Amino acid sequence: MKFRDISPYLMDGFIKSIPFLTCFSFLFLGLFPFRLSFFIELFLPFTYISLFCWLILRPDLLPPASIFVLGLLSDLIYMNPLGINTFVFMLFYLIVYTQRRFLIGHSFLFLWNTFAIFIIPLFILQWGLVSLLRGQFMPINSMIGQCFLLIGFYPFIAWFCSKLYNSYLDDIS
Repeated sequence: MKFRDISPYLMDGFIKSIPFLTCFSFLFLGLFPFRLSFFIELFLPFTYISLFCWLILRPDLLPPASIFVLGLLSDLIYMNPLGINTFVFMLFYLIVYTQRRFLIGHSFLFLWNTFAIFIIPLFILQWGLVSLLRGQFMPINSMIGQCFLLIGFYPFIAWFCSKLYNSYLDDIS
């Protein structure tokens, strides 16, 4: 079998892995610190935005096992107690996936507000779990800053994910 015989299958596999690869890339992009005057430094988990977009656009290409892997990698990368981000990612998956049929076809502004409504309680839950497992209250102002900066970055990452969807995944079944 020659490479030209295999290459369409490789390309198809690569295209179908775009949602996971973008979430994985945004996981590492979130490692770059944002320094603001009223915060020491913030690391933004951009993965939540890409997860939200892909779970609405193509949930079939982002199965629960890949969400679990992303959560586990996030725990390791951000040095959180093992299982915190995994639990929150899986909970986020469950919330968005079950509400997907109500979210499809709505305006961008509606989706942006819905993302904010979904992410704020999840950040509070994550902050509480990390504080509980570390045995001390984590700084709440950094959690608030992360949350609102993440909501502010939503349009840029959602635009990027929708461009990828329209360019590569719109017509693939």
